[in-house]
Amino acid sequence: MASETILDVAIRQFGDRGFEGASTRAIAAAANTVMSSITYHFGGKEGLYLACADHIAAHLAERFAPIMAEIGSPADMDRQQATEATCALIEQIALLMMSDESRDWTNFLIREQQNPGPAFERLYSGIMHHMVELLRALIVRVRPELDASAIRALGIGIFGQALVLRAARATVIRVLDVSEIGETEKKLLLDQIRYNIKALLRSDPPS
Repeated sequence: MASETILDVAIRQFGDRGFEGASTRAIAAAANTVMSSITYHFGGKEGLYLACADHIAAHLAERFAPIMAEIGSPADMDRQQATEATCALIEQIALLMMSDESRDWTNFLIREQQNPGPAFERLYSGIMHHMVELLRALIVRVRPELDASAIRALGIGIFGQALVLRAARATVIRVLDVSEIGETEKKLLLDQIRYNIKALLRSDPPS
């Protein structure tokens, strides 16, 4: 579909150049379409930008909703099961962050993290919010003695281990002393993340 092609191109250009830096003329040219197509499908630049956020949110939901359904309800888990479920959830996020698929999405998301607007609300209010709440509920099962603030802070620390693999990809590659993240590096990083999560869930938060 023409609208799908426009969205894919727009996500890339908005991610690389930001809302102000990207032009609908350049997006239309890169999508091999005419400017009027953007107006027809999205109403203009702002409508296109918001549609990009919805497009990313829909893809994230398509990918993670089945994973979250398979994990199930934390209320039915003991501590060991909740720990393993936390590892499984973050592992899937990490795999996405290490894939080529996430590049354009993440660039778009990082810009919205730095300067949140209506697009961020659309991104966060859907599957991202549900993922964060699932992680919080899993941590509650493992560390029920922690207060709400400590649980949320711990969740940020756990979640961030996956996000850094894309948000700081160049640094990750440089530190690993490789030219790209291959299968060997993926396994190494996933094993380390799993170890870290288990250690974090065992340890007391800083006072």
